[in-house]
Amino acid sequence: MERKVFSLGVVALSCLLLTGPGCFNLGKNAPPTKFYMLSATSTSDSKIGEGGHMASAFIGLGPIRIPSYLDRPQIVTRGSGYEMEVADFANWAEPLKESFGRVLAENLARELGTNKVVEFPWQSEVPVDYQVQLEVSRFDGTLGKTVVLDVGWMIYGKPRKALLVNRHSVIHAETQGQDYGALAQAMSETIQKLGFEIASGLTNLQ
Repeated sequence: MERKVFSLGVVALSCLLLTGPGCFNLGKNAPPTKFYMLSATSTSDSKIGEGGHMASAFIGLGPIRIPSYLDRPQIVTRGSGYEMEVADFANWAEPLKESFGRVLAENLARELGTNKVVEFPWQSEVPVDYQVQLEVSRFDGTLGKTVVLDVGWMIYGKPRKALLVNRHSVIHAETQGQDYGALAQAMSETIQKLGFEIASGLTNLQ
């Protein structure tokens, strides 16, 4: 399993300057790049907001901000100490921020029992009743171990975008294998748990 570590950048550059492109030429032995996606998951058939007042409300999701170290095609994992590892042959099939928003929107809609969850930016004519904004501080994990989602989220309502809820969630999920597929599954589970927390916050609003 090929990975590279941020702290090895100087060594890699030295290798390139001393020996030329052949230093990294894997030729026909290079494994093919694999692509992974996050997906909406559910651990229960129950919908905490089904039939409640949120079923008729429009929920606007976003903006969602993620750390710049995650804003890349390659999957980033956490190594030892202060090291972050960037996969050589494991990429996201879509930008991580878009994937995060899509999966969270699906989970929210499922938990609330509604089809009125819209992602940012939405059209001006959409009568959004509540807006959920998120600031992700961490969203990564270690292969074969734990994924951590550290995120602050706010719910704004009408009129005048009043701040109704301001919370911080730290969510963990254990990976069920040593590969990137298991990592993506665990990351999806953390988003599902976040969706449950946000849906609970919405349904508790009067």
